[in-house]
Amino acid sequence: MIRNVSSIAQRLLEHSGVGKRKQKVGKRRLSYSFIVAPVFFLVCWIIHEHNQDEYLAVFVPQHIQIPSDELRAEISGWNARGLQLYKDQRIWLAMQDHIDIRIPPLGKVTVNQESMIKRFWNKIDGHLDWEANTFAFFQKYVTNETIVIDFGSWIGPTVLYHSQLSRRSYGIEADPVAYATLEANVRLNPQLPITIVPACVSTPEDAGLMRMKGNPGDSMSGITDKLAAHASMGWKVQCYDLPTLLDEWNINVESQAVLIKVDVESYECKLIPSIYDWLRGKKRLPILYISFHPQINDCSNDEWDSVLKVFRLYKRVSSHGGMEELPLKNYATFEDFQKSFQRTRDSSVFLLQGKR
Repeated sequence: MIRNVSSIAQRLLEHSGVGKRKQKVGKRRLSYSFIVAPVFFLVCWIIHEHNQDEYLAVFVPQHIQIPSDELRAEISGWNARGLQLYKDQRIWLAMQDHIDIRIPPLGKVTVNQESMIKRFWNKIDGHLDWEANTFAFFQKYVTNETIVIDFGSWIGPTVLYHSQLSRRSYGIEADPVAYATLEANVRLNPQLPITIVPACVSTPEDAGLMRMKGNPGDSMSGITDKLAAHASMGWKVQCYDLPTLLDEWNINVESQAVLIKVDVESYECKLIPSIYDWLRGKKRLPILYISFHPQINDCSNDEWDSVLKVFRLYKRVSSHGGMEELPLKNYATFEDFQKSFQRTRDSSVFLLQGKR
């Protein structure tokens, strides 16, 4: 590091004119050199006193937005257990190496090579053995004018991907272990336009502190009773409804191109109906990309009816990542609609586009 700093300083000093010529130098040139040289030596001292990341923070445009420690605790609402899970994971990640991966067809990103998730990164490095349809969807629908809202960002695979295409990408993750990893990976890619928030998205009725349970970091944590039955640990987390989050970020779905990815581990049947009134009054609707998990079978009849009402607001509704359009006009009742995508217990993904 010090050798690199000395080399940088030498080049800067040569450029300024110090030691470059033994000939006579004009007074103006000499004065300029005497001013510039101490400045660059001061820069060298700053670099020497601080670590390389802080040095880069001065010279590299910072597009990422990550809450400070104080703000993180306030936004997340994590209780003592949640905060400890987050801190322990940060300590563990600090001892791990970094690797460059490439999620095709885009460029490379840097991620933390934490041993427990190394196998996962191997699945998408140079090829897509994980949710290939999801990445294909982002590739098709995200442009440099698109604002992407990513509910359930986990450790960052989708955020690190669509942020290479978007105007700005927002990631929301409530699991403190997953969020710590997401935060570490975002910090490793300061060139990307990413904002992340440690929180959960909920219905207006559930907004506030909620009890969340799961196996920390495994992408399956949630706030439903179904998940809680198989959970090994629990913690409290602050939840916000969708309109509140968009207002906080100054995002207007009627005047901006907005795409919202919803992956909230079996909470879909409550969350999707809750945005019906909000969506109904909009002249322009955001694109919705919704993952319905196997636990969808536990939805009540009223929830099924409400999901169908939201879907009917859209001009085009398709499944399998947009490959198969659903003929909503053919579904007279929500029972018909329900049967159309309950043929398997696997997760179902739906793409909603355009106002009807």
